[in-house]
Amino acid sequence: VLGGPIGAIIGYSLGSMKGHSGYSTNYFNSNSYPNTQPGDFIVSLLVLFGAVMKADQKMLKSELEFVKEFLSKEFNPKQVRDFMTLFKDILKQITFSFVQTSKHKERFRKLGVEESCIQQVGSVKFDISNFETNPIEAAPFILGASTHSGEEDMLLNAYNRLLVKNDIKLFLCPRHIERAEEIARQASIMGFRVQLYSDFNSADYDVCIIDRIGLLPSFYASSLMSFVGGSLVPRGGHNLIEPASLGSPIIIGPYTFNFEDIVQQFVDDQACMMVESEDELLAAMELLIKDAKIAKQYADRAQQVVESNKGSTE
Repeated sequence: VLGGPIGAIIGYSLGSMKGHSGYSTNYFNSNSYPNTQPGDFIVSLLVLFGAVMKADQKMLKSELEFVKEFLSKEFNPKQVRDFMTLFKDILKQITFSFVQTSKHKERFRKLGVEESCIQQVGSVKFDISNFETNPIEAAPFILGASTHSGEEDMLLNAYNRLLVKNDIKLFLCPRHIERAEEIARQASIMGFRVQLYSDFNSADYDVCIIDRIGLLPSFYASSLMSFVGGSLVPRGGHNLIEPASLGSPIIIGPYTFNFEDIVQQFVDDQACMMVESEDELLAAMELLIKDAKIAKQYADRAQQVVESNKGSTE
């Protein structure tokens, strides 16, 4: 049930669209639910979209494009324009918006939210940076964190090509733990001595696959460096704040659209290394292994980015 100003604006907007036929029936059949009207489902969905989009204090261009693309698949161009107008009206009902960056502020403003109702406060993610860790008893290691299919291949190949291993190991923590055994088989086929962390012992291995949840902060804190996954394949990347807070030099790929503004701060401050290929990944690994001073500089700058952005929850 929708009421108040949002209900009023939806009622007005739906009235102005009366007579437009062809609403999708994929989601709703008015014969089955006599108290509803054609279009009710999509309007409710738009309200839900709006609530989700404002919940994380961001207005991502990708989110707006998703809404428009979704509508375009279900409705004709005229109806898409009508619904996008309605969606903007829904977003105008936001009484006040706390946003992360000036870019987000501008997106809200362009959608019709009054500038006096928008305040840039930064990301609350920076304030959630006290992570419980335990030392990992292992030889020095490179960490591949929250990896996705396709990234383990590049990490394993780059690790195999390292000219100076110095008994350095590779630990892989897939984003989806159920892939652990699959990755272990893959590494074994490539000729590596492989262990699952659930059966871990400190002897006779090159690669260890982390097959338990909740351990990533401890591995970040103990690693020589961390590649943060979802970024060498188009998954949008994962949060850099955790490894940054825990002092791990960070390597990422180019696909970081899930955290575009946060990542840009790290890139601008030379607080992470961005690579675009297996060769560049190998070069980054070798640099951080060979030059401990440079590795520490990256780790220190990353921690400074976190510290300088704290305070949005105050």
